[in-house]
This record gives sequence, C-alpha cells and structure tokens, in this order.
Amino acid sequence: MGCTGPSGRHWGFDAPTLQHIGKAAVQAATSPTVWGPTAGALVFTIDDWDEKVSTWAAEKTPLFGTESRAAHASDLLRGIAVGTATVAAVATPTGHDGSYDLYNKLWDVGLGGGAVAVTSAVTGILKDVTNRDRPDSSDTRSFPSGHASSAAVTSTLALRYVDYYPFPAWGTLSLKGALITLPYATGWARIEAKQHFPSDVLVGIALGNFFGTFVNALLKGGPEDQVRAVVTPTPEGLWLGVHVCLPAH
Repeated sequence: MGCTGPSGRHWGFDAPTLQHIGKAAVQAATSPTVWGPTAGALVFTIDDWDEKVSTWAAEKTPLFGTESRAAHASDLLRGIAVGTATVAAVATPTGHDGSYDLYNKLWDVGLGGGAVAVTSAVTGILKDVTNRDRPDSSDTRSFPSGHASSAAVTSTLALRYVDYYPFPAWGTLSLKGALITLPYATGWARIEAKQHFPSDVLVGIALGNFFGTFVNALLKGGPEDQVRAVVTPTPEGLWLGVHVCLPAH
C-alpha cells in the first residue's frame, strides 16, 4: 500500500510512529557515545579519582594555563558547538540531492530544538536532585555539567548534517572527529576552571549524546516509520487528515 488521500496541492510533515520512536530510543541508549562516557563516570567514583583529578587539573591547568582562561575557553567551545549546530540545521538541504523542503526543515529544526531544550531541562533536574557542590564550593550545583551536555547534544545533532555535503573523505572524517571531540574539550575546560568533577562532565556528555542521537535516529526513519499529517485546500475550506505509509509486500 502507499499513501492515499485527496488529490490536489497539500502540505504537511512526516511524524515518526511509536514503533520508530522506540527504535530510536534503543539506538540512542545502546550507542557507545552514551554508555562509554557513562562507564567512564563510574570509573571516576573509584578511590576518590573524581576529586583527585579535579584538584590536579585546577592546580596545574595543563591545557589552558589558568582557571579564568579555562572558564573562558569552556564558554567559547560550547558556543562553537551551539553555533555550528544552528547554522547546519538551517542551511543544510533536506534531501541528499540538494533539495530544500520548508516543512520538512521546520520539522527537522523543531526536533533538534526540542532535543536541546529537553537536555537542558533534564540537566537542571539532575542538578537539583543530586545537589552536588562544585569543586570551588560555589552555590551553584555541579552534577551534571550543563556546558558538557549542551555541547554534546548540539555537536551530535550537527553530525547528522555532515554527510549531506560533498566533502572529501578526509574532510568528512576530520569534521566528524572535531564534533565528537568538542564536548570533551568543553568538559575538560570546565574541570580546569574548577567548576566540575570529571564525572559531572562525562554524565553531561552522555546525556547530551543520548538526546542528540535519539533525534538523529528519528529523522533518519524511512516511509514505513512515518505518519504524514496533511492539510489540503479544497473548495469548501481545508481538509485535515493523516496519511499512514505502509511498506509494500
């Protein structure tokens, strides 16, 4: 069967089915980019490594030189991640052939924005629930890192767009490597700035990677994973409907 409905000009968007949502959630949860940093965070709970590494990094600041430079770098790196994802989301065509469909793009950008918002909300909830003090004993809460989760979700969302461009193989690999590394660089800067423990950063990265991977998986669904909401002008007004696309057998 195919998608059927009234003839004539119409517009709409493809919404994922519940089955596809479940598949996307499993794909995100089982991704190495999610369970890898989560496992790393657990390792840092052994023998006070969390506190030891945090103290050493803030005292030595091996990459950024001073705590203030590290703090500035973390803001800059997070801004690069957010900016890259924003530009890529708006500018990238909706089809690999270079086509650009406005309604699909709105759906694309909307899901991405939702992932960023949910990541921020869950990060805030976890901060309130865990109530962990920062390494510098400031009033704001430490676990998980908001900088890391924000950089992770936006970098992961941006990864989806890389393959839409005709970069040479080395360029594609380099760009993907930079996007994967960006949240970790942001997180390390927060550690040197004495704002977070390593486990704060790693859990923040896992959280952002989960929601980013989840949305990327949703947006990659084929016709069999979608329900199409449609609005069609008719002589009597507007026809509202839902087209269910079923694979042919």
